[in-house]
Amino acid sequence: MKIIFFAILFSLITWQSYAFVQDDSLRVLLTQREKLVKDYQFYNAQNSNFWGKKSKKDLLRIIDTLKGIIRNDSKIINTIKTSTLRKAATLTVEQNKVAEQVKDDKVAITNTIYTLKTQIANLDNLQKSRQRKINELTEEVNQERAKRSDRDKIIALTAMLLIGMLLYIFNLRRKLSLSAGKFRK
Repeated sequence: MKIIFFAILFSLITWQSYAFVQDDSLRVLLTQREKLVKDYQFYNAQNSNFWGKKSKKDLLRIIDTLKGIIRNDSKIINTIKTSTLRKAATLTVEQNKVAEQVKDDKVAITNTIYTLKTQIANLDNLQKSRQRKINELTEEVNQERAKRSDRDKIIALTAMLLIGMLLYIFNLRRKLSLSAGKFRK
């Protein structure tokens, strides 16, 4: 964007400096035309003939002055045409530069969007992979919990069985000691 800004600024400065030169040459031509018109008016007002009419010399001066005005008008028209053509060419060049820059910007944006879409797809795949891994680990944890629960149940049953056996043994010992005491008496 900075490049476009500086290019436009440079072209405007160049165009304005050229416009000032064109304006100066146009001013000079307009000043010359004004002088020729004044000369025409002066010669046209002359009546230096014997009968108070325009002499041949006056008419030739008027014709020369009118020819000068026509030549000057042609120069003015050519200057304006040249100026207009240069302005149009400058505008066309600027429009082409802007269009080219817009095209380049569109390509850059398209490339950036493509890169971002690729990154999003990669991140989605990474997220899916991580989610799959989390699901696998969760399943393993659940399986281990089920195994542990089964082991805990087995251990609890074994412990209850051992406690029951110990109680049975103690009960048998007590009965044995009671029956041994009855035999001794």
